[in-house]
Amino acid sequence: MRTSTEARPLRVARVALTREQGRLAAQIQLVTNRQGRGDIEAERVDDLSRYGFSQAEGVKTADLELHVPQDVVSWIADQHRCDGQLEAPEERDPFWLHLVKPCAALGAVPWERFVQPAIEVPFLRLPDVLPEPQRRSSAFRVVLCLATGPQGLGESPSAVVRALLDGVGDTLQLHVFTDQEDEAPLRGLLRDLRVPALTVHRSSAGMDTEQYGSENPWLSWIQRELAEHTVDAVHFVAHGCALGDEGAILTGGSPGSPGARHTHVVQSGALRDFLIRLGALAVGFTRPPGNRSDYGLWRLVDDLGSMRAGPVLLHDPAEAREVNDLAQGYRFLSSAVPARPPASPHLVIFAHPAQVADFDLTRDVQELIDMFRPSPEVRTEFAREGTPGWISTAQRYIEQSEAELARFKRSSGQRVTSETEIAFQQGRQVALERIRAVIHRHTENHR
Repeated sequence: MRTSTEARPLRVARVALTREQGRLAAQIQLVTNRQGRGDIEAERVDDLSRYGFSQAEGVKTADLELHVPQDVVSWIADQHRCDGQLEAPEERDPFWLHLVKPCAALGAVPWERFVQPAIEVPFLRLPDVLPEPQRRSSAFRVVLCLATGPQGLGESPSAVVRALLDGVGDTLQLHVFTDQEDEAPLRGLLRDLRVPALTVHRSSAGMDTEQYGSENPWLSWIQRELAEHTVDAVHFVAHGCALGDEGAILTGGSPGSPGARHTHVVQSGALRDFLIRLGALAVGFTRPPGNRSDYGLWRLVDDLGSMRAGPVLLHDPAEAREVNDLAQGYRFLSSAVPARPPASPHLVIFAHPAQVADFDLTRDVQELIDMFRPSPEVRTEFAREGTPGWISTAQRYIEQSEAELARFKRSSGQRVTSETEIAFQQGRQVALERIRAVIHRHTENHR
């Protein structure tokens, strides 16, 4: 990639839901951010039916095969080639996809699968909110959740572990959660893989599941087991599920109840809160063989990626044993310094631009990022080995709350806001400043 002391232009395909002659349509604007301003270079509008959607009554969106029309792909690629970059594809900056919310099911379209091969550079999704998440630079602790129950995973678990090993390297600390009946074969599978630090958590038939209440029992079990640890990433190998037009993943029955045929549904809001409680920076998903609902999985990932402050990854392997793309994805996510993301049609990645390089953002976005930067003491604390779990959880809560506050500040200029909304957000900002002060005092005392 080029080296420069100046911020690089950020090139974005901005996709929004609109209406054309009374019918729902997708508007695509190719935007370049330069010197704090976003310039529209090209624009087009296409009926949603061209993406595989149906506007007929009684047709379930989740049953449709969504795609990007070939002429739309060619148009994006042609415009991208004319943007003035002279480097070879492997040296050119990433291209970003911004799905403007609310965009309904447009987020479930597998844009990367169709567009990335045509543009030949990394194709990343831009979160709706951009406060930069704080990353750790010591050991990288990953939770691998294999809780699929009767759906099965095939060879996916071993492929994911190999990818994590290759991508993260010697700093990997892996915690595996799986069904009791799958534990023995999994241990055999992992025996020959040289994971630097590996823990396979064992569910017990006598586990008390009533304590979980209405929460997903698998997420509660993981949180309880790792209460004293700081987690960097959680990776799910899970089947997707469609709940009407909404997305979700499925976990198996309660841990410690082998053979249970029922499943639990987990939606994006529950996952977001779970990741905050663990203090996790990133979350990843691998599409298993015979996935029950591609629509449900893509929709969940898009909802989660747009709402949370932190990277979200979806691995869509061409075949179960394919690990190279996922390894490159985690090499990028686990880097403590800006790094080049992989160029792959098999990866969906939501990431902050600063995780790649210094890009030119619009002035309003940059002002919000500068407002929400953590103190140097907090950055130093995250660079240490063994960051206290409560600090990680508090920092993730702050980042998520600041992301929501940033979303409000950006949208308030485009709509009428009530006095109640303004008072609530002002109170939230004061509360966040007090929480930041507590963390600052703690980290300063431990220098």
